[in-house]
Amino acid sequence: MKRINVLIMILSLLTLFIGCKDNSKSQTHWVAYDLYSEGFIGVLDSNRNWGFIDEAGQLIIPCKWKDVEPFQEGLAAVQDENELWGFIDKTGELVIPCKWKDVGFFNKENMGLAFVVDENEKFGLIDRTGNMVSPCQWKGSNSPWFSDSLLSVQDDNGRYGFIDTTGKIVIPCKWKEAFNFYEGLALVKDDNEKCGFIDKTGDLVIPCKWKGALGFCEGLAVVYDDNDKCGFIDKTGKLVIPCKWKRLDFFIEELASVQDDNDKFGFIDKTGNLVIPCKWNWAFNFSEGLAGIKNETGKWGFIDKTGKEVIPCKWKEVNDFSEGLADVKDETGKCGYIDKTGKEVIPCKWDIAFSFDEGYAIVENSNEQPIRIDKTGKKVEK
Repeated sequence: MKRINVLIMILSLLTLFIGCKDNSKSQTHWVAYDLYSEGFIGVLDSNRNWGFIDEAGQLIIPCKWKDVEPFQEGLAAVQDENELWGFIDKTGELVIPCKWKDVGFFNKENMGLAFVVDENEKFGLIDRTGNMVSPCQWKGSNSPWFSDSLLSVQDDNGRYGFIDTTGKIVIPCKWKEAFNFYEGLALVKDDNEKCGFIDKTGDLVIPCKWKGALGFCEGLAVVYDDNDKCGFIDKTGKLVIPCKWKRLDFFIEELASVQDDNDKFGFIDKTGNLVIPCKWNWAFNFSEGLAGIKNETGKWGFIDKTGKEVIPCKWKEVNDFSEGLADVKDETGKCGYIDKTGKEVIPCKWDIAFSFDEGYAIVENSNEQPIRIDKTGKKVEK
């Protein structure tokens, strides 16, 4: 699949799975499937052309494109035989012509805009009608989306600043690095490789003195000192939790995972007190009151906020709880779902399983079309 190569750090949403589809009327052999999105699944035919099927497996958009991306807010990026990109709607109509060397996604994070890259490898922004909102003049960005209605951009001198949703430069390109705004502040790096924070007017409100930093979350930001130890600062720049940890995560459900000098994980509260001892080989953040943890044998389970192991470490992999269920992988490499008692409520029989969202989850096997299931494990069609 295509790769955005304008320094936009976009994690690809696409994974291909080899297999074939069984149609009740005829047998159609798809070379590959794309991920489910907005009721459509991309499919590759034997001529190496892409199209889209619906959840029932019916071909809705003919296989005529060299490449495709999943639907986002009703539009999907498609690549023609000249390797240029445009967008189709859900009827398959080409609503934005294929004239771009590369494109991003239309989504709510981008305020109804999409990245486009021209023949000069410069990127700009278009709206859903294809009109240019910001000309293709930028060398790159450190963000895949707008945040607080601002987007970091890199000019031809390699300097970073910010534009708004009209494409206007609102913070001049003067920083060596600049990242997303979170809670009104954006992480920047100066010429001395030190990190600080600016506000939405561009003023430096927290001086560039840290070796590294992450964005603000719940009023706190992770910072790294010159000894590569990390702690938390508040929005005034005050160090409220000392830099003593090898690794820190954001506070989720009032607790943050930490890694000590022995490479063991535990949890601190917002006062900095270690409330769950560092004894685990790895730990996820808490979700719905439980956190995934890995023991010394490499098995995964879950603890509660007292640190008690409430779901034994027996799984090869686990993910966070969502809507009362967590997807897990057993020793055979198959995925299913457990509830908060640890009971396997949907058997481990899938190659890939995604978290539940609004009562449904997407599951896949390598030789089958991705399907949507409900919380009983039953296949559901939209």
